Amino acid sequence: MLGTFVVLYLFLGGAGAGALFVAAVWSLLFHRTVTRTFEQSRAFRALAGRLYLVGFGLLALSAFCLLIDLGSPHRFFLLFLRPTASLLSVGSFVLLATLLASFHALGWSAPSWARKGLEVICAVLAAVLMVYTGLYLAWMEAVPLWNNAALPALFALSSFSSGAAIVLLLVPYARDWALLSGWIDGMHRAHLAALGLEFLALVA
Repeated sequence: MLGTFVVLYLFLGGAGAGALFVAAVWSLLFHRTVTRTFEQSRAFRALAGRLYLVGFGLLALSAFCLLIDLGSPHRFFLLFLRPTASLLSVGSFVLLATLLASFHALGWSAPSWARKGLEVICAVLAAVLMVYTGLYLAWMEAVPLWNNAALPALFALSSFSSGAAIVLLLVPYARDWALLSGWIDGMHRAHLAALGLEFLALVA
């Protein structure tokens, strides 16, 4: 029922959205911490830049997979010029908006208020994207197993756990990452909790 490129989109898009969500929320929480040191802030800026870059890359790759699956990728602009009241149309706009928000979030030289605003927008859009694919499949009545209210929750949790895993894999390659050990331990716990909830959603 679903082609190879759609399946790739579901995985890459979910993982990319999850990574952007984790990066944006982590950044917002980190910059609210009054006890952080200059060295910690410098280490986090280096790490966050990589996280946004990888998340953006995964989302862009997932969008490319969708273009290939369209059959006529040169006509993709019709999705935006002639939108319809469908989940596919909504998802296209959310995907594009998330790409734009994450791309601009790469500019750490922006004023603090602009960066925070972009990160809030990025976190919200990424969360919507994490749920969207599950909603899209859950509305397919032709597949009874998918036509289930637990599917959107499963996809959202899967996206979060994938995004958290990507973050944890990238952390050791960042400069002075050991200065962020307390945050990283918290990320490990959040990842394990997401995996537990994901298992419950899969059972449901």
